[in-house]
Amino acid sequence: MVPLGYRYGDEGAHARDAARLTCLPPASDPAHARLLATPEQVRELSDWGPAGADELAAVHTARARLGLPAPARTPLTELPEEGVRW
Repeated sequence: MVPLGYRYGDEGAHARDAARLTCLPPASDPAHARLLATPEQVRELSDWGPAGADELAAVHTARARLGLPAPARTPLTELPEEGVRW
């Protein structure tokens, strides 16, 4: 895991890390969908302001440190329940 820093909000600091995923825990809230998206797409969809630009730059740094290729841009896809383990 590579620490990226913190995003500060009304509820305090939120740690941001990057790592290669091998599985996902069960969703804690069924009202929220899990989407497969690139960090760039997440940045476009979210309104994190200047902190979002900093986070995306940190993702690019972590990607380089971990030796990960940039993911191909694909349409947003909801992660099916059977796709949480691989």
